[in-house]
Amino acid sequence: MKREHPVLKWSPPEIPPHPCRLEPVEVWGDGRGILILGDNLKVVRELKSIAGSADLIYMDPPFATGRNFGFRSGGNASKAYGDRWDGGISGYLDMLGPRLTAMAEVLRPNGSMFVHLDWHAVHYVKVFLDGILGYESFVNEIIWHYYNKFSRGRRALPRAHDTILWYAAGPNYTFNEVRAEREKPVRQLKRVMVDGKLVNARNDEGNLIYQEVTDRKVDDVWTLPQLQPASSQWTGYPTQKHQVLLETIVLMASNEGHLVMDPFCGSGTTLEAAHIHGRTWAGIDSSPAAIGVSRSRMARAGAGFTLYSCDGQKFPKLDTAVQVIVKTEGENVVLHLEGPAEKELAGWCAGTLSDGILKPVWWSFGAKRSALSTSSSPISGSDRLAVRLYGHHGETRTVPLET
Repeated sequence: MKREHPVLKWSPPEIPPHPCRLEPVEVWGDGRGILILGDNLKVVRELKSIAGSADLIYMDPPFATGRNFGFRSGGNASKAYGDRWDGGISGYLDMLGPRLTAMAEVLRPNGSMFVHLDWHAVHYVKVFLDGILGYESFVNEIIWHYYNKFSRGRRALPRAHDTILWYAAGPNYTFNEVRAEREKPVRQLKRVMVDGKLVNARNDEGNLIYQEVTDRKVDDVWTLPQLQPASSQWTGYPTQKHQVLLETIVLMASNEGHLVMDPFCGSGTTLEAAHIHGRTWAGIDSSPAAIGVSRSRMARAGAGFTLYSCDGQKFPKLDTAVQVIVKTEGENVVLHLEGPAEKELAGWCAGTLSDGILKPVWWSFGAKRSALSTSSSPISGSDRLAVRLYGHHGETRTVPLET
């Protein structure tokens, strides 16, 4: 008799059909990667038509903490994203449930979905995923143990881990064994497969064979520190995850050329991990600040990508005193910025502008922004040049150039 598993009877709120219109805003390099400003529930089905089904989806949604998260950069603060829900945990699940269903619909048969949560809602979401993808589709509950988080609690044990739920779309999901280096070599019995069983290896005299092992198979408890401001990876965006965490998931559950999707892409850690390891990628976020951080991060990583806007959602307008100074030297145009660039700008780029789509050919972000007030760079002459200035919180300003 087949064993039956309990399934949560849950009806998500009705969401009216909304055909999302994706409009390209910028094309960097070959435009292969995809970055989208918009609501992932509206975007995901339309994204499938331009990028195909996903081989790996990693979701790091809000955790139902009841807090709003701010983002401080350039001396100013703004709201990064909200995690307060009408109706409390029920309102939160009404938000997340339809998105889990929509993401499952765009997974390839060999694909996997990883949902990253903590103690606030992981137990509810696991039951949701059992109902959406099937109880038998559950692969692992990965525990990310971090040892460097300060705990204020006096009436409970310190909460020092997140939980990542791994579900597969089908039995032939992609899995690559991941191994980690040991602190020091260990002596182990050698094991071999005989008639489908793992047994101790023996030599011709029947003696057990030992071997020195310098690595180990990674299990479902991963010990990694939370990211700190001193880290070279630090972007300042709240709840940014450690890149090693995402690289491990990408290497384990996808192959080169596979499409990796992150519908709550935040600071872009998943996208950079996918790019580094030869995967294509697609990131979605409704926060202009998050898309701004991801844009600069992927540009600095040398990735080619297309930035889209969903249903005409705009980036906030940048109000700045910085001026673009244009000089023509022969066939080249040399650009300078004058004004408080280091304080007001996270970066800038110059390129060709056609039908509202900017194709950057020169840019400066991140650590280079301190040189913006004096830096210059020649770009090929053109009658349709433009500069785009980027604020610290997702704001933009486009300056068409007359040459």
